[in-house]
Amino acid sequence: MQGNRRAVLLGFLGGFGALVAWLISFPFANSHTITNGFTFGSFYGWFAHLMVGALIAAPLAFAMSIGRTSLARALRASAFGAVMGGAFVCAADALSDNFWLLLLRGSSGPHGPIPSLVWSESIAVVLALAVALATDPTPARLRRALRVGLLAGLIAFFLREASGMVVGVVMLAKMDFKDLASLKASMANMRLYLYTVLFDFVGMGAAIGAMLGVGENMMRRAWIRVMFARNETRDYPLEDGPNRIGSAEGIEVPFFGDPNIHPVHATIHVSPAGCALVNGTSAVGTLLNGVPIQQSPLYDGDEIRVGGNRMQFITSKVARGGTNGVYVVPDPLSRHQGPAQPVVIPSKHRLIDPFGNVVNLNLGTSTIGRNPAATVDMSYDPKVSRAHAQIVSDADQAVIVDVGSSTGTTVNGKPVVAAVALADRDSIKVGDTVLQYRI
Repeated sequence: MQGNRRAVLLGFLGGFGALVAWLISFPFANSHTITNGFTFGSFYGWFAHLMVGALIAAPLAFAMSIGRTSLARALRASAFGAVMGGAFVCAADALSDNFWLLLLRGSSGPHGPIPSLVWSESIAVVLALAVALATDPTPARLRRALRVGLLAGLIAFFLREASGMVVGVVMLAKMDFKDLASLKASMANMRLYLYTVLFDFVGMGAAIGAMLGVGENMMRRAWIRVMFARNETRDYPLEDGPNRIGSAEGIEVPFFGDPNIHPVHATIHVSPAGCALVNGTSAVGTLLNGVPIQQSPLYDGDEIRVGGNRMQFITSKVARGGTNGVYVVPDPLSRHQGPAQPVVIPSKHRLIDPFGNVVNLNLGTSTIGRNPAATVDMSYDPKVSRAHAQIVSDADQAVIVDVGSSTGTTVNGKPVVAAVALADRDSIKVGDTVLQYRI
């Protein structure tokens, strides 16, 4: 229910921002006739698109940031979103106009709704991406923003076409058909595009906001529900990878004002294999179902306590059922019982092989070799030893060591003699294969 309310709020903010942008820019267009009021490169065209980009992106970026950061940082995100939204929309409008000119070149006939559809799609996509970049530009959020933009552009296009027919009929009904001169004057003052653009912009802004809000809770494996007094709750969606709990600004699950909460009090790691809770450096510790832990698997419905705050870990329906191979929750009676089990915790470290495959490395030791059980199985390269090299990683860095291979290991062309710290985009050669290290 909370996610639905958030989607409605974001949809309202997006639509309201578009309405304000139209009201601000409308007088500039209304002061001209239809022959020169809205032309390629006109002041109204640039000003209107700058306004709609800024006034849709700014409130959405603020609303999506204020829950997990301070007011000052949310305002900065809003300002950043306004600048990027305005610039991106102007650029998208210019590109779509050029596309339209290319279609018109050498042709005397109309081209149907294609230019209008391209225009709506390009404006909506860049707006959704601007909001995502201003708030939390993770790859997952950018992918969601791209899908949101494509769908919002389609909605805006249909609203534009439908409203154009309705507004056109209304305007024609008000025209004076007494003589040819008055009919020409009526046609010259008929600014049909002004009203269709209003529906286009408002529909686009509302659709982007609503679907960004829905996307916060959809396509996620898990989220945290913070429990307040009087049965009030607040949900924090969790991205794949590490999600920090603490008092630091910009953190995924923030708790401000509690002296017992450290800047990074605990971390929840989310991956296709499952989820794990890891205690940070806090002396107060982290409680899982009332028991202090250092690290432990997480299951749907688990209760987590940090300082004086209580929260519940919730997985998506797909994860709970295990229908897509994410993971299956075992018998609830056996959870967290018996000796502590090792927890595989994913990290930000990755390797990219020559075929473009991405291998995500877990925290700890990862092996490169021809052994099928190796983390990076390179059985296709006969010059690679069964256990050729190892990458040892923690939350901050990774180092590579050669473990006695016959052909050796190099990093950026230099032989690995002792442990070598890896940097982003380093080239690792084992046998005849070159791997790229990425973070």
